Formats: sequence, structure tokens, C-alpha cells
Amino acid sequence: RYLHSVLARVQPNETDLIPRYLTTHGTRSLDSVLLIVIAWGECVQQTGDRQLADDLCPQAHQALHWVERKTDARGLISQGPFADWADSIGRRGAVLYTNVLWWKARQTLEQMEQIPDTHSQEIRARILRHFYKDGYLHIPPESPIFTSPGNFMAVAWGLTDSHQSASILDYADKKNISQVVPARVTDRS
Repeated sequence: RYLHSVLARVQPNETDLIPRYLTTHGTRSLDSVLLIVIAWGECVQQTGDRQLADDLCPQAHQALHWVERKTDARGLISQGPFADWADSIGRRGAVLYTNVLWWKARQTLEQMEQIPDTHSQEIRARILRHFYKDGYLHIPPESPIFTSPGNFMAVAWGLTDSHQSASILDYADKKNISQVVPARVTDRS
């Protein structure tokens, strides 16, 4: 903790936050941008503050536009290595976690603008088509690894239907994913 503060990697809480767009690996952090859009929507829903929705809609559009520049030929967000919360792992390409966040952020923006959720439903369909196999959502489509973050967010937020959600939760139960708290991150090393 001390070494992190000496290297200025911890932001003080007595001053304004300073946005950081690059991770410590020098990559662009996609998930933090998406999480802020989702948090903004939750704040508006919890407070009922429509002015907050209206005031920040343009910035939410810009944030999503920035992330969506990383869309690949399949219509999924493709990230570079070390570009999300698992920044000690060089996973790259279409990653489930980032794409679920993208879907939720796009759905949040559509709710804040009070428009039909057409774009988010297209993203949802692409995610399910590319990631859902063998009863759960795979980390990248080519890998059989089950990951808790993407799968559990997909269930909690309603990206998966009731049958798919039950299948995901059954698989997690069978693999004792929730045997430890909060949960194991993957079903294997």
C-alpha cells in the first residue's frame, strides 16, 4: 500500500478525483468507462433526478462512442491485453466481462433517454450468439472457461433468459463456484 502511494498510484480522497484513461500497463481501460455509465443510470433511478439524466446524456454518448471504436467484425468489443479489472492477465479480443458491461451501459443510456432498447438488444443477441455454449457464457467464445463476473452479471441484469440463467447457476453450483465468498472467479486455473 505504501509503495503504491509513493508511486502515485492511489488517488487521495480529500481532493477531486483525477480521471485516468490508461492502466498501469499503458492500455486503455474499457470497463471503468462502462461502469461509470452504469453507475450514472443507477444513481438516476435511485434518486429520480431526471435533470442528472439530461445533463450527463451527452457525456454518456461520448463515453460509449469511445468504447465502441473497439468493436470487431463480429460486432463485439475487442480489448487489448490488461484492459479490464483482471489487469494481471493479458486476455485480449472479445472478452465476456467487457461485452456484458457494454450491453448494460448501452441499455442504461437507452433507459435514460427513454427510447426503445433496440441497440442494446442487438448487442445482447450478439453476446448470446458468440459466448453462450454448453449451458453458460464462455470467457472468450473459443475458451471453455467459466468466469463468475460475466456470467453472474448476465444473470443478475437479465441479459440471459430464465432457462439460460438457471443453466448458468446450476453449472456454477455444480462446480462449487460460490463455495467461497464472494465466489471463485473461474471454474479452473
